[in-house]
Amino acid sequence: MKLSYIIAGLVSTLLFKIIFNISIYESISAGLFIYYFIKIIDEFGNSIWIILDLIIIQAILMWLVIPIFFYHYFNESHHLAVIWVKTMPIKSNDYYGYVLPALLSMSIGLQFTKSNIASSIETIKARILNNQLIIQSNTGLYLILISFVANLLDPFLPSNFDFILFLFKKLVIIGLLYLFFSNNILNYTYILIGFASLILGSIRSAMFGELIFLSVLSSIIIFLKYQNNFTKKIIIIISGVFLLILFQNIKLEYRKIAWKSGGDPTLFFNIIVKYASDPSLLFDPEKQFFNAVRLNQGWLIATTMNRVPRLVPFANGETIIQSILSIIVPRFFWPDKAKSGGQYNLTRFLGFGKINYSMNISPVGEAYANFGIIGGIIFMLFYGLFFCTSLELIIKICETKAPTIILWLPLLFQNSISVETDVLTTVNSLLKSSIFVYLIYKIWPIIFNENL
Repeated sequence: MKLSYIIAGLVSTLLFKIIFNISIYESISAGLFIYYFIKIIDEFGNSIWIILDLIIIQAILMWLVIPIFFYHYFNESHHLAVIWVKTMPIKSNDYYGYVLPALLSMSIGLQFTKSNIASSIETIKARILNNQLIIQSNTGLYLILISFVANLLDPFLPSNFDFILFLFKKLVIIGLLYLFFSNNILNYTYILIGFASLILGSIRSAMFGELIFLSVLSSIIIFLKYQNNFTKKIIIIISGVFLLILFQNIKLEYRKIAWKSGGDPTLFFNIIVKYASDPSLLFDPEKQFFNAVRLNQGWLIATTMNRVPRLVPFANGETIIQSILSIIVPRFFWPDKAKSGGQYNLTRFLGFGKINYSMNISPVGEAYANFGIIGGIIFMLFYGLFFCTSLELIIKICETKAPTIILWLPLLFQNSISVETDVLTTVNSLLKSSIFVYLIYKIWPIIFNENL
């Protein structure tokens, strides 16, 4: 199968170049997307490692593929792109001349030790197929209960506890996975109720990103339990992609109302019915422009490249060092340290004022802003290597010491697979989530007299 999707990638690259007359950099980017899309379909349900492939395919889509549309369609001749100042500020060859090799460098880092643990992944897969995960019947319910209590405490705790409280609240997902793998058919009722409550919570808040990431990561674990043929996986993944496209259109319309008058499940489902009854709404040109803008991380990266070092000097590693120190030093000792969300990078490198939404220049943009083209490409290799090494260590622990740690992967990587944020957010999330899970595993037997 590997040879087939390599061939598909190469053929796609050639076809995109001939048919659409785009640059070689752009056609390679489109071919890479096809390659990784087929690769993920092939490995879905067989390998844990596609967690890191999700980083790569998101990056290809948002850093490389979507910008193609802004160079050739949503450009200076498109009225909305001009009005909203969303045209790409640097030439295509300049942009792709950095971002494409930087992404390839990151992908090498992310795959660097994969071959070393192929047998470990096979062992974990076999263990799950043979129902050898030993899970106490009430563990999942306890985890869900803890999550429920954390949600009740949320309004009463100071902001210093935000991240730890966030992790406790997300234990509901891990609890649902424990119920699923406990092989007790009675638990499926709890699973349906629990997942429905998560969906309703997201609808009320009009915030869906976390639920989507957690659901995708959980599905990678869940489908390890089954033998899946390629055709079945194509149907599942393409159906999922279609639902994401539908959801992206619904989300924009729903948020305009929900953020003014409050979230309403009835309103949300009415919008779904509207799109289901008239699918042509999905192809509204104005709506597709704003969807493309939302996915075009390339605009922020290109704007960074346009301003650094012409208007703003290279940071020379300063923001990376600050990110490392921010992870190590508690906010109690450093009250004004940088926060995740993008405000610091947007202010420093792009000259933005205060914003009330989350947006960032991405790890590849931050790498350029610190080290330039060559240094940024090298940095992205080590950035990918960090997550590669981390997943390798987790898989080894799962194989030899704590088999159920595989069920905690969605919690560990929920913020680390994002390509829209910054180094601080992705690295900080993985490290602090790992410490959290370690402490839970140590404390749990003391409180509940059973192992996780």
